[in-house]
Amino acid sequence: MKLSKSTSLLINEPNVLLKKFDINLQSILNAMKSLNKTITSKAILDYNIPPKLVKTATNSSLEQVIVNTRVGVAFSLEAIKRICNSKISVLILVVKGAHLLSILTEATSMLFNRMLISFNVTS
Repeated sequence: MKLSKSTSLLINEPNVLLKKFDINLQSILNAMKSLNKTITSKAILDYNIPPKLVKTATNSSLEQVIVNTRVGVAFSLEAIKRICNSKISVLILVVKGAHLLSILTEATSMLFNRMLISFNVTS
């Protein structure tokens, strides 16, 4: 099944990609590629991030946005840009922590003709 619009993946912290959370990013990216030709994948990173997590994000082919403010705020802004972008048919949000549940709620209410896939990872 191919969709005519694009797919977007947004991750708020790359530590959700560590094996202890059991999220296989490569499976997610392969599923995205099977749905659409146009894919954007971005990880929002804190400037104090450990080198191991930078390497994880780099190896996963994620575009990295390094911020010196709160990661949750930067993630929220990026998520709202994607929620409001009608060219995105599938939006995948990978969040860690309950403080971003409001973004998931907003995405659910606004994406009425599009697909939202979300992972809320708790440690």
